[in-house]
Amino acid sequence: MAPPRLFWVWLLVAGTQGVNDGDMRLADGGATNQGRVEIFYRGQWGTVCDNLWDLTDASVVCRALGFENATQALGRAAFGQGSGPIML
Repeated sequence: MAPPRLFWVWLLVAGTQGVNDGDMRLADGGATNQGRVEIFYRGQWGTVCDNLWDLTDASVVCRALGFENATQALGRAAFGQGSGPIML
């Protein structure tokens, strides 16, 4: 069974790069497949907390965004802190 946080990430991921609740994007990365994970909810983009973030979490996000898989999972705000609220 997947950890609860994976369930919530998966539940909120409805698309990519749009303006619908649950849309997801990578922000401030050096390439399209890198960046801080952000989720759109109730009219604003917010950050997904990277505490306890691991390769399984990153792989779920990557597959939801159309990438094959994650190769690493960086934490400690590796891509900078988001300016919006922490959504998850």
